[in-house]
Amino acid sequence: MRSFSFRVASILGSLPLAGLGSLPLAGLGSPVLAGLGSLVLAACSPDAGREVAPQESTGTAKQALLYTPFEGKLLGTDLAAGGFQGFSVAISGDTAVVGGAKEFYPWSAGGAYVFVRSGSTWTQQAKLTPASLGGDDRYGNAVAIDGDTIAVGAPSFDAGGRAGSGSVFIYVRSGTTWTEQARITPTDSAAFDGFGYAVALSGDVVLAGAPWKVSDAGAAYVFTRSGTAWTQSLKLSNGVAGEMYGRAVAIGGNYYAIGAPGNDVKAFDAGAVYIVQKVGGYVTTRQPDAVANGWFGKTLATNGSHLAIGAPDGSTGTVYVFTQYSSTWGDIPTKLTGGSGFGTGLAMNDTMLAVGDAYYSYSGANTAGRVVVYNRSGWAEDAVLSASDRAASDNYGAAVALTNDTLVIGAPGRDDKGTDSGAAYVHRVIAEKAKGAACTVNDECASKYCVDGVCCVNACNTRCVSCAAAKKASGADGDCGPTKDGLVEPGDCTAAACTGTTLTNAQVCDGAANCKSGGSVSCGLYTCASSGSACNTTCTTDAQCAAGAWCEAGSCKADLDDGAACARAAQCKTGFCVDGVCCDAACTGKCEACTTAKKGAGANGKCDPVAADSDPDNECAAATGEPCGLPGTCDGLGACRLYAKSGTVCGATSCVDGKVTGKVCNGAGACGDATGVSCGAYACSGTSCKTACTDATAAEDCAATAYCTAAGTCAPKRANGTSCAAGKECTSGFCVDGVCCASTCSGQCEACNETGTEGACVPVSGAPRGTKRPPCSGDPATCGGKCNGINAAQCDYPAATKDCGTRCEGSSSVERTCDGKGECVAKDARSCAPFACDTNGKCRTTCAADTDCTTGNRCADGTCAPTGGAKCLDPTQSQSADGKTVPCGAYKCDELTGGCKQVCTDSADCATTHLCNATTKTCEPAAAPTTEDSSSGCGCETGVGRASSFGLAAIAFLSAVVARRLRAGPRS
Repeated sequence: MRSFSFRVASILGSLPLAGLGSLPLAGLGSPVLAGLGSLVLAACSPDAGREVAPQESTGTAKQALLYTPFEGKLLGTDLAAGGFQGFSVAISGDTAVVGGAKEFYPWSAGGAYVFVRSGSTWTQQAKLTPASLGGDDRYGNAVAIDGDTIAVGAPSFDAGGRAGSGSVFIYVRSGTTWTEQARITPTDSAAFDGFGYAVALSGDVVLAGAPWKVSDAGAAYVFTRSGTAWTQSLKLSNGVAGEMYGRAVAIGGNYYAIGAPGNDVKAFDAGAVYIVQKVGGYVTTRQPDAVANGWFGKTLATNGSHLAIGAPDGSTGTVYVFTQYSSTWGDIPTKLTGGSGFGTGLAMNDTMLAVGDAYYSYSGANTAGRVVVYNRSGWAEDAVLSASDRAASDNYGAAVALTNDTLVIGAPGRDDKGTDSGAAYVHRVIAEKAKGAACTVNDECASKYCVDGVCCVNACNTRCVSCAAAKKASGADGDCGPTKDGLVEPGDCTAAACTGTTLTNAQVCDGAANCKSGGSVSCGLYTCASSGSACNTTCTTDAQCAAGAWCEAGSCKADLDDGAACARAAQCKTGFCVDGVCCDAACTGKCEACTTAKKGAGANGKCDPVAADSDPDNECAAATGEPCGLPGTCDGLGACRLYAKSGTVCGATSCVDGKVTGKVCNGAGACGDATGVSCGAYACSGTSCKTACTDATAAEDCAATAYCTAAGTCAPKRANGTSCAAGKECTSGFCVDGVCCASTCSGQCEACNETGTEGACVPVSGAPRGTKRPPCSGDPATCGGKCNGINAAQCDYPAATKDCGTRCEGSSSVERTCDGKGECVAKDARSCAPFACDTNGKCRTTCAADTDCTTGNRCADGTCAPTGGAKCLDPTQSQSADGKTVPCGAYKCDELTGGCKQVCTDSADCATTHLCNATTKTCEPAAAPTTEDSSSGCGCETGVGRASSFGLAAIAFLSAVVARRLRAGPRS
């Protein structure tokens, strides 16, 4: 490759310029350089000096490298017929701007809408409309966005009263609010220039075209921003009528690209594109295989190193892709072709090119349009997009915009909100994922198989196979292999089934791609769910609970024992809820009750007769005027008394020592004389027997052998071994463990209710009885105590010499023994440092991870070593204690110390490009392989020294071109 670089001034100074008038370099087909510096011409290959045909790519070799899920349709909230939204589109990050204007459409005021994305949802943030917008300004003909700045072109705006001169409106965003920052117009603005027909924006730079300026010769202008002020910094033009210079514009990394689709150098309206190097000069690229009316340069897109140029207006639409090499451009572009209209919209990022094909027709949908996406690798077709709701004349693809992962497509002919109201569509454009990558749908994966949440090599759909490493016994994500043993794969094996209260679990995989039984479990307190494949876990009715359980507050609870408080029969094991407690019987007879309070004695939960001479439920009727008739009380045997009990005073009497003499009832309804009739459990009260009692006066109300019940009646005290609730009920005066006991029986390991010895206090074995005696100390599995059946006073404990295991305390392994009192206490402690203590309480002797070492140490090659504050990031670099990265240069990082090695013992201690010098113990560069020098072939050379060698040839070349241009005469 040869490059020729020479200063424009030096060449012009030696050329015969007389007669060129005001066209410096105009004869070269180049615009006025306006101080841009130097003109650069480049050629490389034996074909230098002649035009080379482009490399044609039909784009038919589809690589299927893209996943393009639809994300939304953008419609302005006040959009109406004739809005043509989508005539222009632009996107930056999560913000898109959609312009609406129609070329040559009368009274097209236009509009621009701003949409923002949250997650995958797009909403309108603003509509940008200047206050002075006219009815035919075509505001929104072009839009551009970079971050929080938007540029909107209005090529028919009457700037300064100049009809159709055009302006570009600049907006900036603060928070969620967009405000107009500037309205830029060229210093030489004139009527019908069409400034703003095309707009490009990069940071603080705007490049805008005015293609109708001076007999459609056109021009392009560069404006720059300082603070909030925009000023014109450059005007670019070629001065050839009808060329429409500025019809399309783009900003590359070090250049401006300007389309001139009306250029006639190769053929009428064949078109051209001018590339202005920001530093260095001008290069003109013309269509290599130009055709008349092709309009090469009508659309442009760039990613910096590549420039795509559209020529959509011939019978065959074409897109050319040129590549920039340093400051030069390759001679042979890639050529992509389609039908007429292919290239109406262009957008480019670092990896792909989107080409709008707005006039593409489908059956029943003429000119519905489509977009073709090409991959930078060989510019092969990756995807073809069209609207799922496509219709005739949508012109989907009239404009396109592209970021790294999002494609916005304009369809100005859509009729969603009226004829030609327009719309824009948003698609994600995501590189299809490789094997093992996380996924949610098949289309995300290059293999088209998303299995178990990862991209898989195949469908992996036989039983008990999986594609995710977490579900397999071995193998990486993306490879199909047997599901690990014991894992359930829904649909692969027999599903779970539930009957009654037993759940037969789903079959599980056995690790060899077969199914095996998953076992069965009880539903516990619940029944099987209506699905038939699971247990109920909540309830609303008792029917959802197993036999022996009931539903309360959404949970099934076990039936209650006799004596427990209840609200309904279903809560009780016996099915009887009486007097508010679970009862052993229905207890429906008169003078029966199930609570101690009503019975006057006995335990809650047992149906017994209520105490004699009481009637807690008012079940017994009393006779009137008959002192020995119905008394209205129970007889203590579960029935109402028929007569006043024997001894009831029915006339004059006297009562001494619990015996009544005088007129008393005989118990059969008659009143007669009696002598020494016993008051039973009651004491005397004046001339008769007491008939009621209270705890406070029990000694006066009841006989010495009786006690006062909760019902207020006197009852005989009970013998040892019978049930009781308090000591007053017992002849012994002691109620222990629920029975009358011969003694206080207060030892930790004795009880009075042991089967067969009820009422006698005896030593017990195992755990202490009841809740009033303290439990034995400690854990029975280690040093805890228990009753031995001999010592009634206290628990028996293991000897103090018993080993109760080791455990970790900090970084120490601690041996422990019993203390003879139930506790396991430390005996000897041994530091494990630098190793950590393991889960068994033993000191580790090797390590596999840093967690196997104590704080301040790390694991290196199975040994715990001090961190020293440093660690190896990889074999070539260390991270110091203060977090700085330290390159190890010729040496490798020392995993043991975390720092870089300083000496070597063999080449394993050295970087891969170095070898160990065994004598000096230093790492030295390995000898580089030798290659033969060749100066043959095509190479690019630059340098001042070579410039003089080509001086005469260059001058001759320029002179010939100028002469040819002058002979061509003016354009008709």
